[in-house]
Amino acid sequence: MSKLKHPFPFNLLPKAGQFPLPRFQAAVQECLNERKVPLKMPYFTAVAACCAAAQSLADMITPTGGKLGTNIFVLVNAISGEGKTNVRRDFFRSFDEANSELKRLFNQAIARYQEDMYAWKCEGQVLSAELAAAPQMGLSAEAVRLRIDEHSGRKPTCPCELHLSMKEPNYASLLRALTNFPCTTIISGDCAKYLRSTILPFDTTFCDTWSYEVIDDPRVSVASYYREDPRLSMLLMIQPSKLNTALNSALGREGLDSGLFARMVYCNAERVGGGRFLDIDIISDPIRTSCRDEFARNLTELLLEGANAMATPGYARRELRFNKEAAELWVRYFNFVEEQRQPGGRYEKAMECAARLAENVARMAGGLHVTERFDGNEVGVECLLSAVAICDESSKDYVDTFVPEDPEEEDAMRLYDWLIEKLRNQPAQDGTRLRRELDFTYVSTVSQYFPSRRWRGKNIHRLLAILAQKKLIEKKFVPVGRGQTAERIRLIDRPQQ
Repeated sequence: MSKLKHPFPFNLLPKAGQFPLPRFQAAVQECLNERKVPLKMPYFTAVAACCAAAQSLADMITPTGGKLGTNIFVLVNAISGEGKTNVRRDFFRSFDEANSELKRLFNQAIARYQEDMYAWKCEGQVLSAELAAAPQMGLSAEAVRLRIDEHSGRKPTCPCELHLSMKEPNYASLLRALTNFPCTTIISGDCAKYLRSTILPFDTTFCDTWSYEVIDDPRVSVASYYREDPRLSMLLMIQPSKLNTALNSALGREGLDSGLFARMVYCNAERVGGGRFLDIDIISDPIRTSCRDEFARNLTELLLEGANAMATPGYARRELRFNKEAAELWVRYFNFVEEQRQPGGRYEKAMECAARLAENVARMAGGLHVTERFDGNEVGVECLLSAVAICDESSKDYVDTFVPEDPEEEDAMRLYDWLIEKLRNQPAQDGTRLRRELDFTYVSTVSQYFPSRRWRGKNIHRLLAILAQKKLIEKKFVPVGRGQTAERIRLIDRPQQ
């Protein structure tokens, strides 16, 4: 892997502050200007809101033909006092507004239902009285029974309350909400307790719902939970110490094993404590909120549009596809990630996360296309590259947080750097350069001069074996005379990442 067979043009990715998404970038920048929060936090929070708002309106068809929703799970990790609550309110207040409107409509529907139910019961009582008095009144009992059957078929249906978002619902409440309406979003400003009480104990259910598996949970005392093709989005926020505690618990380890955390778009928001200085000019010229207000209005409209559409019989989400240029870039990113899962690659020890990167990119690109209200059903490179930029940053944070460090591997990499510095990069002496190949015995001999004792003696062989597995060195046997052979190593360049 010294030279990638499947490179990706990361130089095309937009930088922070330059995302080619007018609504998205303007709202994020306005949040950064006022809140002085860690740079990545509003980007990840805003994209979570966009994907959640689009999940009832569109699906994404990948170049391989796979059908994906736009729903994603986002986990933001930041210490207390860094502005998580304000950022969440900036980008998710549209969900509260949409829920308030649906609650108002539900109350009206309940009032109409109660009136209709009262009238229906009164009519039923009249029909029952007619049936009882039919012989005395000379009426046909059979005709009255037919009218009763027809009346029973007109029983008013009780409206279901819809929840486009929920604040830390328990298992039963979540499944009931998805049974009533196929799309919802979980929002948690501090999910430590929620992880322990609901998400981790039912990690398999959350993994299945992320993948649109059918919800089928029969019940005896209450109505059963059933929903085909559900959509669930999540925005979870947590503090680093609480996340570490959760990961070190038995449930946390099970969550890692199940792939729940690997499905999440994870953000480790760097600390900015002590650097949030205000400009004195804000006294006379306050920071505007117009871009965030427009962002919220746009998402509220999309949420209500999706709720009304899903209530229409026979409704199907529109299907989005990448245009030709974006499709080629998505395939190149897929191949790059797959190559980096090999030994020595960036995702060698984060294979489960890497396996879902390209899928999360497609989901995210579809959500951004909908919320930016770009024309047509073809998703362009603007949305794709923006999604890759966020997911690539997320993958780095995931490796730093969820992949345990191996002391021997760290020693092996330090040894490799030392060998490169001492053996390959030495200046020419007497017109010749040091050999790129070294006898194994020679390396063992010079190990006594290594700066770390852990690299010396027999340990050198174990560390070189790790480097060989990572394809940073090559080992081979060469003849040395009299039928004898010696093992020789050759240094190889680091893989390009």
